[in-house]
Amino acid sequence: MAAEDAAQQARALQQALEHSGWFDSSWLQDALYEWAESGVPVAEVRAWLAADVVRADDASALRGLGISAEQVRAARLGERVSMDVLSVEDAARLLLDVADLGDIRRRVRARGLATGPAGADEAAHVRNGLAWWRGQLQRVASLTDAIPADLRAWVLAEVRGTNDVGLLRLRDMAGEEWGSPVTIAVARQELDRLTRLRLTNHPEPSGPLLQLMLGSLAVEELNRRLAQRLEAAIADPPTYLLAMLGPYPPSDAAQLTWTQAALDVEDFRLEYQITDAQQALGAADIAMPLDRRERFHALNRSLAEARIELDRAELGRMGGADSRGWRSYGAADPKPNRPAGRQEPDESLPRDVPAGLPGAGAVEPGADSRPDERLTQHLRGLAQVLPAWTRAAAARLPDDDLAACWQTAMAYSLGRDLGPPIELQFESKIELGSDGGSFRVHYDDPGRSTVATPAPLLEAAAMIEELDRRVEAKVQAAIADPPPHILRALGSWPHSPGASALWEVEAVEIEHYRLVTGTSNPTHPLGPPEPPGNSWRQCWRRALTQNLAQCGSTWMRYRHSVIGSAEERADVEEVVASAADPWLSVGPDAAILTEHEQLPTSTLRSRVVHAAALLAGSWPPNRSRELAAARSRHVKLERYAEEQRLLLDAAQPRRAWPGLAITPRARAARAAVRAIIGKHEQALDRLHERLANAAREIARLERAQDAYVDWRAEHGRFVAQGQAAGQVLQAREDRLLDELAVYPPAYLLVELGPPPVNPEGRAAWRRGARALECYRATYRIDDPHRTLAVDVQWGATISLRWWEEERDRVREEVGGVRRAITESLAHELDRGQAPPGPDDLPGPINER
Repeated sequence: MAAEDAAQQARALQQALEHSGWFDSSWLQDALYEWAESGVPVAEVRAWLAADVVRADDASALRGLGISAEQVRAARLGERVSMDVLSVEDAARLLLDVADLGDIRRRVRARGLATGPAGADEAAHVRNGLAWWRGQLQRVASLTDAIPADLRAWVLAEVRGTNDVGLLRLRDMAGEEWGSPVTIAVARQELDRLTRLRLTNHPEPSGPLLQLMLGSLAVEELNRRLAQRLEAAIADPPTYLLAMLGPYPPSDAAQLTWTQAALDVEDFRLEYQITDAQQALGAADIAMPLDRRERFHALNRSLAEARIELDRAELGRMGGADSRGWRSYGAADPKPNRPAGRQEPDESLPRDVPAGLPGAGAVEPGADSRPDERLTQHLRGLAQVLPAWTRAAAARLPDDDLAACWQTAMAYSLGRDLGPPIELQFESKIELGSDGGSFRVHYDDPGRSTVATPAPLLEAAAMIEELDRRVEAKVQAAIADPPPHILRALGSWPHSPGASALWEVEAVEIEHYRLVTGTSNPTHPLGPPEPPGNSWRQCWRRALTQNLAQCGSTWMRYRHSVIGSAEERADVEEVVASAADPWLSVGPDAAILTEHEQLPTSTLRSRVVHAAALLAGSWPPNRSRELAAARSRHVKLERYAEEQRLLLDAAQPRRAWPGLAITPRARAARAAVRAIIGKHEQALDRLHERLANAAREIARLERAQDAYVDWRAEHGRFVAQGQAAGQVLQAREDRLLDELAVYPPAYLLVELGPPPVNPEGRAAWRRGARALECYRATYRIDDPHRTLAVDVQWGATISLRWWEEERDRVREEVGGVRRAITESLAHELDRGQAPPGPDDLPGPINER
């Protein structure tokens, strides 16, 4: 958005707020910032103000539920919301006539009214977020020139006394809350007003403006400190820059490359407070947040390119020396001699480069692949057009020869633009060039000239398919029986579709790296640690190390999601048990179960939570059995009544049978007939009363059953989906415990020891593993070595005392499991069976 458009919107927004009559001078400025940051168009702001909704947060919350200003105005609820008489949630329930807003929010998201930023994948999503964040901070930094001198001096004194962490916090607060274009335009208007008024009095800036001024000058101070760090690095390069870039070069072009790369490194270290004296980008073997990980990979690639460019410049300066004359990729001399003509620290430094902005520096958008990735892609493209006979010999080569061929091609490709693969026609011929160092492609078409392609690239292209085939074979073997280096890096192959795909991608990366670099360490996936440096191999290694660290965190979260916290497990048990509840009579069919077996765990969890919320409410029970029994009783009563009517009808004629005779026998006969008739009449009266009661009971049960049928029609599908999701989650949990029993992680081995082979001991071991994994999932413990961490993220949800009690409870439970395992082993010895030795591990279960 152009600055003029933003300023025009800010003025229109201020006029709308002033004309509403809701705001006095003390509230107007803060409300103006809040509405500007909300992003609601000015026309819609006027509509919300006309509906008496005066807070931007309230309007945004109602908009997020799909409620318009016209609906609020028609219901006359806006003033009650603005006066805090009615909450936004209660107003939404009245307007939407629902009790649960969760379903409304799900429908809104489905309609796309509350979707997040678009992105093709996670990396694109992060890049979009970083671009948005960079724009926010650039707008905040642009306020520096508009701050009055006296306010600037006061704020600058504050930020100069603040450490780096505090400056980053001030910058982030300003960027997150007030960095939109319209908000910055509002701030500029307030600054202009303050500049005019300060000639006569000294008005105080609003709270948002104060935050913006602190954030703007914090960016300026971070720039100054970044420039100081760069000056110090040029004067005396630290160890991490010497390892990554080498000493400061003498030529002007190389100095520019070195300085820009050093600026990127220092910017990254300042942003994430890295203090590692050896590693320029910090330790790569830790899980990083998405934004830091994206910047780490981008900077790792760009620094590798910078080092290649610096080495080529050094080679050219030395008069075309061969590759043995290039600077080493290892650690450089920590105290190099200053070359003649070297740029002094105070000459032409890029002082105006914004500090702390994500992506600031020379990380170009095009630097999206490492040297090894570019070479591999080029070779695979080239291999597609090579004749079959050029690729046949690769199958007979040992792994070492394939690796040597690939490394030769890599050495040739460094610093060169490989371009697209050549196109070979059916009648094209390939022969060795006269120079002995390249292949020449002769086309059958006389109109096309001969193309020369270097021999290292064609030789490597001829074997790349065989290399890929061997890597795939190693990965398939690792799926069936993972070797130690795969177990250490990735664990065993997971059965979940999404997790298994990620596992296989990382396994391919590991095996490809090990094959082409000749790594044969049996336990470490990437071989023993190497000294810090910046060769193509170390660039590749850093990227894989970070990917594996992230995978370790991902696998731990995957286990947490499958096992679930104590609360999640309670929901699963309740929902699954409801499938057998005769009062509910809702259960998943085979089609629903099959569908849910392919869903990710997060989706299954959300469906269980939804079903648990429905079951926790006052759902009407299924009265079908009671209704059937009541109808059956009514039918029986009608049959009894009919029988009594027939008997009564048969007795009625007998009433006159003795006639008027007055003999004792006649009188007795008449009395007997009256008694029989009275008995049948009383029975009919009682049956009619019972039939009326039965009819009323049937009507009541029919109403109750209708309510149940209506509830089931509306919610039964969601409950059945939750039941299916719970059953699938329980199956995945059992499968995960089977995998953990075959390849137990270190923290389970420490607490429980190796899984016993005997059924009693193995069942006890599984109980202990389930309890420990549930505890770790509940308290989000990701440490791969410690089972019960000494501190957890308890502050936001539970008290420290509660956590300590839970930890003690789990320890007691695990102690009972250990005793059960010991007793099972003792029983095995009593029966004359020896317990398994340390090498008698069960076979693999990961089979497709």
